[in-house]
Amino acid sequence: MTGCFLGIDLGTSGLKAALLGTDGAVLAVATAEYGYESPHPGWAQIDPELWLRAARRAVGEVLDAAGPAEVLAIGVDGQMHGLVLVDADGEPVAPALLWPDNRASGLLERWRRVPDAQSLRELLNPLAAGMTGPMLDWVAREWPERYACARKMLCPKDWLRSRLIPGVFVSDPSDASATLLWNAVNDDWHHRLVGQLGLNHGLLPEVRPSAEVAGVLESGVTRDWGLPAGAPVTVGAGDVAATLEAVDSPAFELSIVLGSGAQALSWEPGGRPGAEPDRPVRFHTYRAADERRYAMAASLNGGLVLGHARTLLGMSWQQLFASPFLELAVDDPLFLPFLFGERVPTPISAGHCSWTGINSSTTPEILAAVAVEGVLFGIRRAVESLPDTGGGVQLVGGAGSNPRVRQLLADILDRPVTGRAIPNATAVGAALLAARMAGVEVTLPQDGAPAVAEPSGSADDRYRRFLAQTEQITAGA
Repeated sequence: MTGCFLGIDLGTSGLKAALLGTDGAVLAVATAEYGYESPHPGWAQIDPELWLRAARRAVGEVLDAAGPAEVLAIGVDGQMHGLVLVDADGEPVAPALLWPDNRASGLLERWRRVPDAQSLRELLNPLAAGMTGPMLDWVAREWPERYACARKMLCPKDWLRSRLIPGVFVSDPSDASATLLWNAVNDDWHHRLVGQLGLNHGLLPEVRPSAEVAGVLESGVTRDWGLPAGAPVTVGAGDVAATLEAVDSPAFELSIVLGSGAQALSWEPGGRPGAEPDRPVRFHTYRAADERRYAMAASLNGGLVLGHARTLLGMSWQQLFASPFLELAVDDPLFLPFLFGERVPTPISAGHCSWTGINSSTTPEILAAVAVEGVLFGIRRAVESLPDTGGGVQLVGGAGSNPRVRQLLADILDRPVTGRAIPNATAVGAALLAARMAGVEVTLPQDGAPAVAEPSGSADDRYRRFLAQTEQITAGA
């Protein structure tokens, strides 16, 4: 029987399970999709039970597909910034609030006015509505009965793991540091800020290392999941940290991950950061799944926005990515992708998503092309907010395997871009965490010949038009 590690990746629009062999080969992958609700403009929420059903379905399918295999350990990761409030039994007392949510935007000024400005500086992160802390503040004010019933605040992957190991309500530094409730200087919950905001300290879970054993599966749970009793489960990590487990390479100083959103990532220098008054807060500083920290400039508007544009245009994904985005003229229409708003380098409120400059000769294919371009322009805007990274660039995610998308990104960044062929990188990263927890060194197979796109044309003129349109939005905010 083949020994393997199970990785469970709880995403925004679907859950993925992957089995990773001890030799680094991916034995099987399964996906279960779901969608979140938006009962009011700017809201993004979901019943966590949908995650649980999806997880059981995907795990069952991946075990069936792999044939005889022994699951040695289980790793979990999940979308970051979400909020799941639970009672003493781990049952949700409210819908889970997700990162595209903007309902807490009206509370950010209250956060900016906390009595001690040093408290905000110690976050080392820009304030944003779709983060755990502001959403918790919103629940405390708008849903006080549900807030009063809550006994713990969990990130999405932490709740799902609590269904595997009932009664264990913990988090890890990679997720906790992305809540806006974390003191990045002291590397702990920011209890002073929590007190200044009048929030309940008791809701904050214990934080343990990502690759530590959170617990083991008991027989009562294994019947529902088809997993072996006694298998250890990791504390786990946020999805970006899990992805870095699979894709990190010294050959690249900048990683761009294009999924539901998009992230531009680079490693922070060693040592604990300070909270200097003049430190710019133009990007996020989060913990990885080890002791390192990474800088992240995230665009909220990635694959979800492209999916929305595709639906509006009545196109398949194949048609969208076959559109002529490498042949656009300077005066062709533009696409502003800010459906979910933006956090960095300057805040943009949700709902600023539109095509502009349409004329009588504009075709659906042109609209599709500029939608792809607009999302990648948003990535360049994010990259420009990071500390200078002059080294190699890798593009990870489904788009990384598309040579035309790689070429467009190389033209937009004016830098060579390497597409990394690491399918299901986030779920594989979760499985690698499980292997590390078990003390087993697993090495992924080397990529084949690198797929490198060299800049072949400048997109600067169109990017300047894009920035001018974007600045009109930020000026009116």
